[in-house]
Amino acid sequence: MSGDTVKIDWNRRARESIVKQQGDKSPEDVEELEIYDNITDLSLFAPFKNLKVLRIDQAGSPVARLRSLSGLPALPQLRELQVADHLLSELPADFAARFPNLAALLITNNKFDSIDLLKPLFDCKSLHTLEVDDNSLVSKCKKEGVAYRDVLFGEIASLKVIDGKDKDGNDVAESESEGEDEGEVEDDEEVKKDAASDNENNEEADNDDDDDDDENEEDEEHDEEETEEPTSPTSPAADDASSAKRKRDADDSPGEKKPKTGE
Repeated sequence: MSGDTVKIDWNRRARESIVKQQGDKSPEDVEELEIYDNITDLSLFAPFKNLKVLRIDQAGSPVARLRSLSGLPALPQLRELQVADHLLSELPADFAARFPNLAALLITNNKFDSIDLLKPLFDCKSLHTLEVDDNSLVSKCKKEGVAYRDVLFGEIASLKVIDGKDKDGNDVAESESEGEDEGEVEDDEEVKKDAASDNENNEEADNDDDDDDDENEEDEEHDEEETEEPTSPTSPAADDASSAKRKRDADDSPGEKKPKTGE
C-alpha cells in the first residue's frame, strides 16, 4: 500500500454552492447565503461584505463540523447567523464588534456548557432572538435551579425571544423567533404612520380648498346682490306730491286763457 496521504477538500462543495447562489451578482450584492455542505474555511465569506443572512447547517461529515467561529470575517450588515448542529463551545471575544447589527443568532445543538461562554453576546446591541436549546448549558442550569433565560434577558437588553419564548415565558410565533428585526418592524410602523399623516394632511388641504371655494361663492353672490339696485315701492305721500306737481305744470303751460267774468 502506498504511504501517501490523501488530502480531502472539505470545502469544495461549499465553494460550489456559494458560486451557484451568487450567480451573476457581484459579492457586494449578495445578501443571503445558505450552506448545507461540509465547510471548514470560513474565510470563504470574506468577499460578501453586505451579507444579511448566513446559514451554515451541518449536513455532511462530523469531521467537518465547525469548532470555532474565529475564522468568520466581520460582516457589519449581518442580521441573522445560523450555525446549528456543530461543535462550537465558545464565541470570539469581539463577536459584537464583528456583527454589530446582528438580530438573530441560532446556535442550537452545539457544545456550550455554561452561560459564561456566551459573555461575548452581552455587548450585542441589536440582538433580538437567541436560540441556545440543546446545549448542555440548558440542562445544567435546570439542574442547578438557574433560570438561564432570565439571566440572558438581564444581560442582553435588546433580547426579546430566547428559545421560542418571550420574557414572560409565552410562546412566540416562529416567524418572530427566527430573527424578525425589531428595527425593521419599527421602520414599517413609521412608514405606516407617515402615510397616515400624509393622508390626513391631504384631507385637510382638500377641506381647506372646499372651504375657500364656498367662501368665494358666497362673496360672488354678495357682490351680485350689491350691484342690483332694489326698487322701492312709492309711498302715498310721494304720489300726492307728484300729482300736485303735474297739476301746477298743466296750469302754467301756454294755451287759451279763459275770459274774465264781467268783461
